[in-house]
Amino acid sequence: MVSAAACGSDGGSSPGSTDSAAAQSLGPSKPATGDELKIGFITDGSGTTLDNSTEVAAAQAATSYVNDYQGGVAGHRLSLTVCDTKQTPAGATDCANQMTAAKVPVVLMNNSGNVTPVFRVLSAAKVPLVLDINGDESTLGAKSGAYILVSPLTAALAGPAQVAKDAGVKKAAIFVLDVPGATGPVNSLDKIFYAKANIGLTIQPIPPGTADATPQVQTVLAGNPEQVNLVGDPTFCTGVLKALKTLGYSGSVVLQSQCVSPGAASGIPGGYDGMKVVSGQTTNVDDPEYKLYLAAMKKYQPDTDPTAKSLTAGGWVVVLGFSRAMAGLATPVTPAGIEKTFATMPKTKLPLGGTATFQCDGRQVSITPAVCSTGGLVQTLDSKGKPTSEQPLDVSSVLP
Repeated sequence: MVSAAACGSDGGSSPGSTDSAAAQSLGPSKPATGDELKIGFITDGSGTTLDNSTEVAAAQAATSYVNDYQGGVAGHRLSLTVCDTKQTPAGATDCANQMTAAKVPVVLMNNSGNVTPVFRVLSAAKVPLVLDINGDESTLGAKSGAYILVSPLTAALAGPAQVAKDAGVKKAAIFVLDVPGATGPVNSLDKIFYAKANIGLTIQPIPPGTADATPQVQTVLAGNPEQVNLVGDPTFCTGVLKALKTLGYSGSVVLQSQCVSPGAASGIPGGYDGMKVVSGQTTNVDDPEYKLYLAAMKKYQPDTDPTAKSLTAGGWVVVLGFSRAMAGLATPVTPAGIEKTFATMPKTKLPLGGTATFQCDGRQVSITPAVCSTGGLVQTLDSKGKPTSEQPLDVSSVLP
């Protein structure tokens, strides 16, 4: 059974047993003994439209864990130089310039709508950029300098195609929010993945702010798709789901994780019950990686709920993933040395990835060398949008 239990929820066990379990998850102490290694971490922070601040807390927890239990990075005690973009392209450019001025050898990012201006500055300065899952056209198309640990193709694009193939689906449809950042990848890549799976595909863009998506949904359902996939924000997805329910659609529904909003569940007939999400992060309380995450957050960031937001854990994943990838890093630490270490790293366990591994050698996905993995998880949701089960997923068979 899978749940998104909050850190410290122990089903009534004593505080001593909880502390003991946390210590066991963290493992034996192995403190870093070398000099400080400053690396960059860029965040969109907290603003009027979204709050990404918890990703920084998770990144700091991962940093402390690496320093106290993993011997640091190449023996160095890791520290994060954090910059907030203020959720604007200009702020992102400023952050990237601050990083190059500070001469950090690498910059990490988790969840941001401003990757392109950051990558533009860093790539010109030959400073590598490491992302959790938040690739965009600039990084997905990059032949060097960008490393995306968790494949965005799996979660948003190839994953639903693989789910459809595994279920024997012959006809599928995608409802996508009609903005360039969504329709561009869907039109250019999803057609490839579904064709590779021998599945007929209908793509239906819907403009932002559409009050009632019923006409567009009804048109698509006339083609009798056996699976539909939704790509957009919670408001968009909620409108499409209401229309699907109203029109009596009973086939499979696959969502992006950002589609799911517990606050919107009550407005959808039946909620999210039985729908699926393709995710890069496990929420299985029995998974050792998830136990490690909860234990570290409890130890180092006790005031941050590690499960309240799906983006929080991305801060943990990108820092710990970078640390694991750098196991063979030689000193002194330079941007070129970090890139060489990525290129030669072996397959390595992906933080919170279930059974998935990652390897940033540029050969995991032929059409986008920046992507380091092809694995993910398929989670089945309850009515409120909480996962009730999950299975591993590998999208290799639908990739060109």
